[in-house]
Amino acid sequence: MTELNARYLALRDSDIKEFGECNSYLGEYRGRHVTDKDNTLTEAYKHYNLEVGDRETVELLEKGPVELLDIAVRQ
Repeated sequence: MTELNARYLALRDSDIKEFGECNSYLGEYRGRHVTDKDNTLTEAYKHYNLEVGDRETVELLEKGPVELLDIAVRQ
């Protein structure tokens, strides 16, 4: 994640106009799938956190997608 952050900052510093355009594009077009992810996982969070009390599964639901994304970015 540190390497990705460094690349992000380098892009921002190299061409602020292009960076702003890319950032605007991502802001406009990523919202729906983020909402879908949250809506999909909400019931699983409720079940494993409130009904079962299984913190390990809740942590997997919270961190798993992010860790998979980190692995994909590194490759």
